[in-house]
Order: sequence, then C-alpha cells, then structure tokens
Amino acid sequence: MSTLYEISEDLRALHELLEETGGDISDPADQDVIDKYLAEGEKALDQKVEAYCRLIREFEAQGDARKLEADRIRRRSQSADRAAKNLKERLLFFMQEQKMTRLETPNFDISVQKSGGVLPIEFVGEVPPMYCKPGEPNRTAIRNLLESGDDVSFARLGERTNSLRIR
Repeated sequence: MSTLYEISEDLRALHELLEETGGDISDPADQDVIDKYLAEGEKALDQKVEAYCRLIREFEAQGDARKLEADRIRRRSQSADRAAKNLKERLLFFMQEQKMTRLETPNFDISVQKSGGVLPIEFVGEVPPMYCKPGEPNRTAIRNLLESGDDVSFARLGERTNSLRIR
C-alpha cells in the first residue's frame, strides 16, 4: 500500500501530465493510462485515508479510556485519602480520651501535638465593614487588634487544635 506522500506524488505527477497535454486526453492510450492511474491512486488513497481514520479513532478511543481510568483512579485516591483522614481523626480522638500524648508501637511513633502557626480567629458576630476587604474580613487587621488587647466584640482568638503525628 502506498503512503500518503507517495499518493500525493502520484497525484502531482498526474496533474503535471494533464498540464503537459493541455488537458487533452482524446488519445485512447492516454485515456487508458490516466484511467488506470486514477483508479489505482483513488483506491490507494481511499485505503490509506481509511487506515488513517481508523488510527485516529483508535487513539481517540485510547484517550477516552485513559481519561475514564484516570477518573476511576482519582476517585479511589480520594477515597483512600478520606479513609486515612477519618482513621487519623478517630485515633486522635481515642488518644485524647485516654489522655495519651505519645504511643510507641513496633513500627510507629504516634504523638498528639498542638497545631502550630497563628491562633485561629473565631467570628462571633457580624464584621463591621471597616474591618473587611473586598469579599471577606481582613483577618490580618482583626488579628492585630485582638493580639494588642483591643476590645473586639465580633471576633476572638480561638484555641490551638491538636493534631496527630505518625512517624
């Protein structure tokens, strides 16, 4: 089977032949040669384009199948992450109920620790517009007020939460 490039070359050669004869194909020998040439070229072109289209469809189908598989794996990953998070929360709850801050097993060191970083801000009322930036409260300005001891009726600093560390 000819390649598309070969078919293209054949069609270009046919074009040149027709230009050389001025488009006159009245000679039966020329008609026969051109008819065979066109029939072969058309058949090869149809076969090659058909094969290309099948290849395109195959790649599209592979892409679709891979997208579905990626979605399936992503959902399984999210499920595993959710399960790990929930189990970790339950272990933290258990250790806090038992007043345990550390536990060593043959393969793991587990500890309950206070979360780091800045204290969370708890809002207990409507935030005045002067303490808002577009769309949300200005947490930095509110935190500065709370940390300096100013009386802020709509917010307070929260408590640090505990987190579970597994090593």
